[in-house]
Amino acid sequence: MIPSHISFRATLLTFFLALTDSAQAHPSKPDTSPNEIRATSPNLSAYRPVLTDGTASLPSPTGTLKSITLGRGTQNYTCASSASTPISDGATAALFNVAQLLPTLSISQGQAVLNSLPNALVGDTVAQIAQSGLPVIGEHHFTAAGVPTWDLFGEGLLLYGSGVGDIAAPAGANAGPQGYGAVDWKALTGAAGSVGLTEVYRVETAGGKAPTSCSGSGATIEVQYAAMYWFYE
Repeated sequence: MIPSHISFRATLLTFFLALTDSAQAHPSKPDTSPNEIRATSPNLSAYRPVLTDGTASLPSPTGTLKSITLGRGTQNYTCASSASTPISDGATAALFNVAQLLPTLSISQGQAVLNSLPNALVGDTVAQIAQSGLPVIGEHHFTAAGVPTWDLFGEGLLLYGSGVGDIAAPAGANAGPQGYGAVDWKALTGAAGSVGLTEVYRVETAGGKAPTSCSGSGATIEVQYAAMYWFYE
């Protein structure tokens, strides 16, 4: 696990220093210094998202894994009054290509890194993550009609989601900087208009859950979150 109290840039530097040592021992491996995260196309077929909280499970994917991204942004809520309960109003997030971290790692190491990233990154801003060298390849938002949308413009892919599964985040999940808790894990299939994608899974969530009441809040609440998004074609 990557410790949540270490900043992403420090974590990434430590991570790549270890890879650099490995590359020196095996010169045929590419340079993966912190400033040179290279654009690569790793074989993703061996990787699997965690789909269970230990009690309940999301349905298994039926397609072929196409892309793995880290989402970092906010889950958004509205409040009718200070006495009301927050109501979900979608989300916005930048989607980072994290598959580039995998080529120099074993499958087990790569899987561990993927599962740990949201916990490590939820305390860092989108700008800080971008400065590390991880490229933004898309964005997550909701349409005016409330349809969850993932636009992977860097890969020419688009998914309009329709929910098919929802489970609570594990009890030990990172509650996020605001301490409200981790949002649910979800499985969604592609609705009409999707391009090149049929399924997306939101797992390993950190933060994003609404406060229990609107007391002390304004008309809108933005809750910081991070999550892994696994896309299938």
